[in-house]
Amino acid sequence: VIDACEHVDSACAELFEELLTRASGLTILATSRHSLNARGEHTVTVPPLTVPGSVPGENVFTNEALLLFAARASAVVPGFELDERNVGSVSELCRRLDGIPLAIELAAVRLRALSVEQMLDLLADRFSLLAGASRTALPRHQTLRAAIGWSHELCEPAERLLWARLSVFAGDFELDAVHYVCAGDNLPHETIVDLISSLVEKSILLSDGTPSGHRYRLI
Repeated sequence: VIDACEHVDSACAELFEELLTRASGLTILATSRHSLNARGEHTVTVPPLTVPGSVPGENVFTNEALLLFAARASAVVPGFELDERNVGSVSELCRRLDGIPLAIELAAVRLRALSVEQMLDLLADRFSLLAGASRTALPRHQTLRAAIGWSHELCEPAERLLWARLSVFAGDFELDAVHYVCAGDNLPHETIVDLISSLVEKSILLSDGTPSGHRYRLI
């Protein structure tokens, strides 16, 4: 099991191919922001967790984001349980954090000092609220700002520029809208498709195929 391969993707791809050639029956599970393009690779997209309200008729107490929050919260606040008194506030918190596992874990740690309601009040600046929640995590994982900055640094300049321009979209968007809104200075129309594909590969964009075409959403 090897985590966060994106910053040494070529070296990892070479290592994996060598190991798989020499070790019969070996299976490698690797995480990366984008495909390593290694021989024999199978990619599995890991989307954000579902949040309360995203699945019609769902039992909120079995929601993925809430279960993660409850598991992490009980580790820092012994005896913490989801119940009828707090499930509404925790649901809103997970929705505000877009179901991002890192954000949910960092928020749960804050229960040492803040109530869920206090976190909701402070989430106008969620980056500073969740900063420094863990001393043992890798520096790039300690805050949402660092996590996003880490991904940003791995992008090429044109990818960063498109990412910035895509931030005007509040929800899902189609390729035609990207051409209309984002193409222009330093981003010619003919480069948009390749850049969109690259951001999908690097897990910056989620791609959802529909009968009428693909829709995209920033993670």
